[in-house]
Amino acid sequence: MLPLFWQHDPLRRIGQVNLVREDRRGLRVIGTVSTATRAGRSAAALLTGGGVKGLSFGYRVKRAAGANPRELLELDVAEISLVASPMQDLARVHLVQAPQFYRTKTRRHKALALASRPRANPIFR
Repeated sequence: MLPLFWQHDPLRRIGQVNLVREDRRGLRVIGTVSTATRAGRSAAALLTGGGVKGLSFGYRVKRAAGANPRELLELDVAEISLVASPMQDLARVHLVQAPQFYRTKTRRHKALALASRPRANPIFR
């Protein structure tokens, strides 16, 4: 499972990515934002209020072609982040579902589900 970070900060993990799949429209992402941490609660409030909707992907390029622009042919996604300003403008959260509750050993938490289906172009400059 991939981590879901706030603004690519590994110290501010806000949840997890449950599904990443490439299809004809781009990269489909389904994740969960946990309210167990302060960063997760802040992210959940911004998501439900519409204050932030951007996604960004931390990845390692395994194979690319060209120089300017560069086409990414094969890569490993290391993390996905909820961000205020994504590099790829179409990488957005398209759905936020109602919170669901889960239990840890000591507390009851709620988590928001999010889904994205950007029409991202694999060519970056």
